[in-house]
Amino acid sequence: MTDTNRRAAARKLLETWRPGDYSFLGEGFSGVVFHDGSRVFKVHLARQPDLQRESDTLTYLGSRLPDFAGRKHFAALAALERVEGAWVLSYPFEPSRPVEDLTGDDLISFLSECWEMEVIFRNIPADNFVRRLDGSLLLVDYEPEPFTDELFANMVARAFVQLRHGHLPPDRLLKLRRAAINNFDLPELDGLEDFARQVFDEVLRRQCRDVTLRAPTTSPDRSAWGRKPVTLLIKCCRQDAVGLYACVTHVVRQLEGPDLFGEKLLVVDDCRTQDFVRQFQDSDQTDVFEATLVRLGAEGVVDRVVRCGPDVARDVNRRWFGLDVEHTHTASGAPVVPHLHGIDAAQFDRILQLDVDVMIGRHDRQHSFLTDMQAALDAHPQALTVAFGIKHAGRSGFQPYFGFDAPSFVPEVRMCLLDRGRLLRQAPLPNAASTEGLELTWYRAVQRLQAERGLVSLRGGDHRSFYVHPQNYRKRDPYVWMTLLDRVEQLALPLGQDDQPEAQGSFREWCRPKRGEDLVVVSLLPPEETMAQARRLLSSLLSQTDRGWGLILIDNHSEGALLRELRDLVAPISGRTTLLCNRLREPTLAVVERAVRHFVDNPDSFVLLLDGSSALLRSTTVAALKADLANYGADFALGKEWRIGGFGLHKVDFLHPRQGGSGLDRGFPCFRRRLLDALGPYDFKFRRAETVVGNEFVKMSRQYEWLPDHRHLGLAVPLVEVSRNPIRTDHVNCMPSRVEPGCAAAFWSHAAALPSREGAVIPAGRKQFRTSLDRVEIDITYACNLHCRSCNRSCSQAPTSEMMSLEHVQAFLDQARALQRQFTLVNVLGGEPTLHPQFAEIVREISRAFPPGGPTTIQITSNGTPEALAVLDRVALPPNAFVDTASFKTGPVVDYFTPFNDAPMDDPRFRDADFGAGCWVTAYCGFGLNRRGYYACSAAGGIDRVLGLGLGHPSLADFDEDKARFQRERLCRYCGNFKHSAEAMGDFMPRSERAPFKDVCSASWSA
Repeated sequence: MTDTNRRAAARKLLETWRPGDYSFLGEGFSGVVFHDGSRVFKVHLARQPDLQRESDTLTYLGSRLPDFAGRKHFAALAALERVEGAWVLSYPFEPSRPVEDLTGDDLISFLSECWEMEVIFRNIPADNFVRRLDGSLLLVDYEPEPFTDELFANMVARAFVQLRHGHLPPDRLLKLRRAAINNFDLPELDGLEDFARQVFDEVLRRQCRDVTLRAPTTSPDRSAWGRKPVTLLIKCCRQDAVGLYACVTHVVRQLEGPDLFGEKLLVVDDCRTQDFVRQFQDSDQTDVFEATLVRLGAEGVVDRVVRCGPDVARDVNRRWFGLDVEHTHTASGAPVVPHLHGIDAAQFDRILQLDVDVMIGRHDRQHSFLTDMQAALDAHPQALTVAFGIKHAGRSGFQPYFGFDAPSFVPEVRMCLLDRGRLLRQAPLPNAASTEGLELTWYRAVQRLQAERGLVSLRGGDHRSFYVHPQNYRKRDPYVWMTLLDRVEQLALPLGQDDQPEAQGSFREWCRPKRGEDLVVVSLLPPEETMAQARRLLSSLLSQTDRGWGLILIDNHSEGALLRELRDLVAPISGRTTLLCNRLREPTLAVVERAVRHFVDNPDSFVLLLDGSSALLRSTTVAALKADLANYGADFALGKEWRIGGFGLHKVDFLHPRQGGSGLDRGFPCFRRRLLDALGPYDFKFRRAETVVGNEFVKMSRQYEWLPDHRHLGLAVPLVEVSRNPIRTDHVNCMPSRVEPGCAAAFWSHAAALPSREGAVIPAGRKQFRTSLDRVEIDITYACNLHCRSCNRSCSQAPTSEMMSLEHVQAFLDQARALQRQFTLVNVLGGEPTLHPQFAEIVREISRAFPPGGPTTIQITSNGTPEALAVLDRVALPPNAFVDTASFKTGPVVDYFTPFNDAPMDDPRFRDADFGAGCWVTAYCGFGLNRRGYYACSAAGGIDRVLGLGLGHPSLADFDEDKARFQRERLCRYCGNFKHSAEAMGDFMPRSERAPFKDVCSASWSA
């Protein structure tokens, strides 16, 4: 049929069907179009009829007619009717003009509406559109197809071809459109990826058009703040290097407002560069420390840095104590002169002095704590200092200042306001000196002065501003330290913190608010355009039809500078959001894994990992994901992200997840929280090649570092290995994040060498631990010169002179040789092993049995007291032996010790516990040996020594897991380690994550 005949036939059909005056609009391959002034009629008369395709297309079009109403780029299709053997589509007529050029905005808007409607058009040249009188684009050729990801990607490519190459001759343009089908690497398609991102940006804008977020927060108007004649004096030393910038910026941000300080000083103790009291930083961080001092000054965080070296000691001691000595510290190593030198250097007499590591909480930033504290000094001339408040129950309320009765409080050295003039009028302060150092710190000298002269230091004040002080053992892990700081700043403190200046509770208790929703989204914000990306991500979540989700939003790079803006952004959904603002940038895998492990407490929650530069591209994404997980009974899903290419070719290999082509990097993982419990602390780390640095062995825990992550592969790979039913879903759609090239190769190079997690048991409660039979701890003596409280060998609770003889040790070594047993670790300990009269001989014999060059490392676990160090200095240790300096102690109260004598069998919560499950000690430390025999662990041997149950196994030859479990079932019920590792399901808890020590002795031990 010729075009003339088609037009005539179409007109005749319309005039017969609905008599009227019809005007010709145009024609295409599939039909002829007329209008009667009120409606447009397209009569489907194809030039080359394909009846099956036409039937399918028009049947689908008929099913979708209502969906075209109220659209920007589509007419409100009125009817699709069968008239005398032909299909006629009708819709309202609008005046329009031909399209001369399709702009990028035109096509982006059109494609986003197609996405929203889930409809595909294969043919979208310029002549398939017209422009309304308002300039908007209107499609006039309606031959839709059902939506698929691949077809939409091809439609985007065709639109890009039309936009970039629409000037080409028609035949050339047609060839290029066809060549581009699933072939997105063509040189002519350079720039397609950016065009696609613009399309999806518009998709998100349309999807989230009904979502309202708070306007970006503006910085507070500092010009309205008054300046107080008070010096802020922050004290620091070299071992504060790692956290120095974070801590100083934190206290300044938190303490300024509604008042400004007259000046801000950072006082540096240069008198000592090592051997600090309660030292927590072992490595030399001088370069980091000095660079941070420069940065703090350059950024105006502090006004002055005051350095204090030994050269000022004599002048300071004369001025404050009347002593002509050059000591800078007390005999026990506490700093004196650096603090006083900083007080001397202050411009103002009123000085708010504080340790650099104090963590400040503010319930009300309009509360002028400086006004309250200065008023207390003004009202009480006998007061020398006023302590800054600590955390109390509730958020408001003023507690009258107290401390007037003798003996008055010691000045709160961690944080207090002092009056320098009043102090100096009392000089010299009482103190004395010996050859080892000063007798008293400055604040203990003030305490003695107060007792002698009726002076006081006050406490009390308003509860809206408070501080918390972290113990040094927590600061050994910067992540733990900075997480506590962030939780204080966000007022997310554990319940036991009330009325306590020192941080209470374990690290897990600090990780709150915890998330337990059915689906928890965990998202790490990008360093670029952070707030814009956060707003986009949050908008896509708030647009979801299923609102049953929680959110953990992580800022890993801004050092807390964006905290207020982010808090304001999530304020409307604060009840289901946990915001984490890391002050120190951590490896990506570490940040995400710890966030999930510590902040998601419902084992049945599903965790959806989304990069912060991603966003959910449909309002039904969460609902569809939940439906897929439920329908398949899946415990892991790899969601589908939008990429311009590779939809049809992308395969996921769940059977071989650690291979580079497994496809796990082409989506975003969602997994049941319980899967993570099957994995331990070393499942996300690789072992570095070096185990010796200089002449020092590197402790096992420091031989590992986090895997370099790429698109959450570090979590996805091991989680797939332990999952029981992983699925790939095509119904979860997400805008892809931008990633750095090369990250995947770095990940696979390490992941391939990791031991497989296949077959790992997914615990439904406490984990099950086996005794490691390739590591042994030998308690050669129970004598000790320190007698730590709650010793897990009961050296202080039940002292004894019992020890192993050299012959006992030799018998073990002979058995090991005869059995050809090799050990990765032989740990010599006690008690204090250096107190054994044959300590040197025992180490020598062990080294002969397990010589250097073999697989065995010999570890000496000593308390590090001067007496012990003297022995260690005299003993020539073999090359494969090292002293575990991390076990050194400064006194009998060890902050990170657990209450060993708090027997779980005395706690009703452990009535049905499986004590044979053991804990991490059996797995990581290995089996124990003392003079009574072999044990599931050394702590079990110490328990048996006290209780006299006679459970030691006599022979190495047949000591196996069955016998070790038998011992665990009978001895772990007495062990406080078993009870107090329960919050980690029995798994390893680093010292920095443990609650501060409390001495508990339950009934079974006190009997």
